[in-house]
Amino acid sequence: MSRFSALARILLSIVLASSLLFAQDKKKRDSYDQYGYDSERQCERNRPRTSALDYLFLPGFPGSRTGLPVAVGGLNVVTAMPFHLDRYFRVGHVGLTIMGAHPGSHAYTGIYDSHGNLLVQGKFSTDEAGDFTVEVSPRVLLKPGMYFFAIGGEDTSTEAAGYLFDEGSLNFIHSGTAANQIMDGSLPATLGPITPPQPGSTPSAVFTP
Repeated sequence: MSRFSALARILLSIVLASSLLFAQDKKKRDSYDQYGYDSERQCERNRPRTSALDYLFLPGFPGSRTGLPVAVGGLNVVTAMPFHLDRYFRVGHVGLTIMGAHPGSHAYTGIYDSHGNLLVQGKFSTDEAGDFTVEVSPRVLLKPGMYFFAIGGEDTSTEAAGYLFDEGSLNFIHSGTAANQIMDGSLPATLGPITPPQPGSTPSAVFTP
């Protein structure tokens, strides 16, 4: 009988030990789940949900509003200007106001990363004047950091709305003409070396979720 009692005690010890291990494991899993939840919440705080009211206005310099050539540096030339993004931003649409039309041509705006790789492109028909918005699909998530705003056109007569900086040229040290040009109906995949100085004030594009 004592042998069965000893066996029962051993089995009871095993059951209790298993229950304890299960409880500890569950506590750890709950802790991990809570950590994951807290991390997700922290991520949402750092990368808040975007709304239709959130936007990037590039370049957003003060000055008088006017019509500016889209082909700032010449036919099919891409003009690039660095900017710093201080938050997470998801781009789903690009807007441009065409003020001087050129039928059969296109205007281009885009965002490149700090290494000159194309991330976002907006391609606009310049058949007529007006406010136009094109969709970016799939949407692109931009993280805080340095980027380049780019603009260019297939003709030298199209104008889009922009703002003069100091009533004249920008001449930023790191802004200028990109080595690679618009080809085959698209901005170049990479900017290549950028040659300053910036040749002049550029039209402004609006990037929205």
